[in-house]
Amino acid sequence: MKIARLFALFLFLFLATTAFAVDIIYLKDGTRKKGKIVGETATAYILDSFGDKVTIPKSKVAKVERGVKTPKEIFREKYRKIDKTDTLDLLDLADWCKEHHLDREARRLYKKVLKIEPDNEEAHQALGHVLYKGKWMTRRELKALKAREKAEKENAGPGGESKPAGKAGPVEGLEEAKAAAKEMIQAHKADAEALAKEMIDEIGLDKVACAISDHYILAGQVPQDQIDQLAILAETVYWDLQRRFSHAKGFDLYKSAHRKHIMFFFKTRSDYSDGFDFAAKKWDPGMAKAKGLAMHSGGFGTCPGFLFSITRQLNHLPSTVANDAAHHWISMHTLPRTADAKENLRFASWMKEGIGIWAAIHFTGGNYTVRVTQSTYANAAEIAKKRGDAGYRLLVKEWAEGKAKSYDHDLRTMMMQKLNRLNFMDLAIAYAVFDYTIREKQDQLKAFLIGIRKNPYLEAWKNAFGKDLVPAFQEELKAWVLKNY
Repeated sequence: MKIARLFALFLFLFLATTAFAVDIIYLKDGTRKKGKIVGETATAYILDSFGDKVTIPKSKVAKVERGVKTPKEIFREKYRKIDKTDTLDLLDLADWCKEHHLDREARRLYKKVLKIEPDNEEAHQALGHVLYKGKWMTRRELKALKAREKAEKENAGPGGESKPAGKAGPVEGLEEAKAAAKEMIQAHKADAEALAKEMIDEIGLDKVACAISDHYILAGQVPQDQIDQLAILAETVYWDLQRRFSHAKGFDLYKSAHRKHIMFFFKTRSDYSDGFDFAAKKWDPGMAKAKGLAMHSGGFGTCPGFLFSITRQLNHLPSTVANDAAHHWISMHTLPRTADAKENLRFASWMKEGIGIWAAIHFTGGNYTVRVTQSTYANAAEIAKKRGDAGYRLLVKEWAEGKAKSYDHDLRTMMMQKLNRLNFMDLAIAYAVFDYTIREKQDQLKAFLIGIRKNPYLEAWKNAFGKDLVPAFQEELKAWVLKNY
């Protein structure tokens, strides 16, 4: 036992001293493998590649380099030697990091400079900040500020007072939001290119396109211009939901949680699997727990507890992205904050699906992301083929008219269905609830979504809408559906 402990201690110390030096095996086919050579025979090398042991025949090897210092190791050595309070030293090292593609380290150094010297122009410019009315800010903050200034000016009454709010309608500032999203993607371009290269090296893909914004990381086997447009769409959905339902003015949900929503798009089952492994290794090993289910889900997977989704269904990607962006946003927005609200997670599935369908239809004209494992409707298979929301309207109207013979759920029962128990009628009604309340009762819906973070579900509903879910609100919804659908 003592020998085993001593060996474990020796192994730990050995790895600690060599963690930042890697061995590189260059193969004759032009590729290379990185890791630590832990064994060698007359005919092969045994490489520990980040936890996976790989045997590489020497007949396939062009050359081997051992103990190669990585740029990150050199950076750490340089960082230990500089004066951390000298802005010139920090700026010089930041420039070196940029030259060696260590963009994350460079950004951290520029931020350290600003902590010492808040008005340092070089650091602000390197971070993509702009000077507006004597204040440095990010381009996104500038876009948002100008949008607020414009909205406040347009909403001001004759004496400068705010106009009373009306019904929820098209949210103003949409074009400004899209422009701000483009600025974000440009600001994170270097990080996106570095991620694309890392994925190509680690997964072995021929080509990957990446786009990174303030709230999203998108990557996959699609053209670069398409991945950029998908990232803009995701940011637009995020912006719209924040504008409608945010807890407080200026509050940024994902930034407050230090999270970004990661979306991957792959063509084959093998790449889909490797992409899941890559994400787990890079961002959180806990993601690996959801892989088994995702591999059997027909090509679309998410990780409960993580802002991560992956798909190998590359048709209708705008619809998928809009749906998924809204789905994950409401998951974060409605997380329970008290013991009284913990039971509300039983009601989470309908909200995720309902707002996801609404966002896909609202922003792209149709929803093609359907998570259904059980259906009792003869026309259910046709719902996703209908244009826009036509299929959902038909089903909800059937329910409102009392003609849904094989469906006996009231709203409360529908809202308590687990994700994989929702059928097409459940999804159609979930969509209708959001369609109605966003159009006609947005303020009450906002109060409800905030209220369920602290109060029991049905209590939060009554507090927000002024009536019980069943039967009062249910009958109100049916009447609206019959009138509008």
